[in-house]
Amino acid sequence: MTTSGPDGVNPTPRHRRRAALALSCLVYPGAGQALQKRWAAACSFALLFTVCVAGLFFSVLGPLWKNVAAALNFAARGGNQVSFVSINPVRVLGWLVAGLAIYTANAVDAHLQS
Repeated sequence: MTTSGPDGVNPTPRHRRRAALALSCLVYPGAGQALQKRWAAACSFALLFTVCVAGLFFSVLGPLWKNVAAALNFAARGGNQVSFVSINPVRVLGWLVAGLAIYTANAVDAHLQS
């Protein structure tokens, strides 16, 4: 069942293609595939992108949390030796590049399959 647009005309395939691409690029990877009713691809893109975002999140916030705890321990102990943890830029860039690759593949897939 298709719904009519604001002017009473059914959306053309070109409009659906643009909507799928816009959803995939602006909302979340996999949203455009879900609009196309390609559930396996939608779940795959959404899951892979979520894993990359979580990996990026924990690659930055894990060491940051440890450093805040170390700084608080340093202040509580009155200046005793405390070691700080550095953020691994290779790990952060790896998650970022993987997420961007999935994001790009998602947009290309939504465009090509429409």
